[in-house]
Amino acid sequence: MSKTLTTNIAGIVLSAALVLGFAFAFATPAKALTVEELQAQLQEKESAIATLEEEIKQYQKDIEETAQAASTFKTEIKRREAIIKKLQTDITITKRRIEFTEILLEKINFDIQTKDEQIQIDKKLLAEFIREINESSSQSLIEILLANVTLADFFDSLHSIDTLQEVTHQKLGELRTLKQEQEQEKEKQELEKANLALLAGELIDRNAIEKSARDDKSYLLKITKQREDEYRKL
Repeated sequence: MSKTLTTNIAGIVLSAALVLGFAFAFATPAKALTVEELQAQLQEKESAIATLEEEIKQYQKDIEETAQAASTFKTEIKRREAIIKKLQTDITITKRRIEFTEILLEKINFDIQTKDEQIQIDKKLLAEFIREINESSSQSLIEILLANVTLADFFDSLHSIDTLQEVTHQKLGELRTLKQEQEQEKEKQELEKANLALLAGELIDRNAIEKSARDDKSYLLKITKQREDEYRKL
């Protein structure tokens, strides 16, 4: 009994090591690299957004300065140009935020998939552990004692059963944690999808506002030209 149970436990542990080993050897490096690339892209987008936000501050300063200047067609056109540049930068920022969210969603999807793969591995291992525990539990202490040659083997057998139960309990805890983390990732995924939809709507609105500002500037330039033509005729 002792040798059989110990051999079975060793076999399960070895199987787990092989499964996890192959997972890390073939899946994890490639995925880790992909995760790193996604993270690098997210940081790049964040940096680009920060730079654009600084530009926005400068455009806003220009708008305020021209608004305080003497009201002439020239200063008004300059103010409208600053507004348009600010709006265009707002549009670019929104596009970068959309790109950021899309990359973030890709990373979340990847994390969910990775956890799902680990959950499936843990489930298989748990099934093996539970099967082994059930088999060992079907024997009484007398049967276990008689199946062992020496008392040392008998106590080794009991220790192996206790160890297997401890490992099973630990693996159940890990599986429960993985499932909780996966649910959290799925909730985050839904939030980011909603955020992406909001950003898409925001982009449409900003494009419309920017077009309206350009139309206003064109109208103002047209009026300015008409005034200049009338002045020349005098």
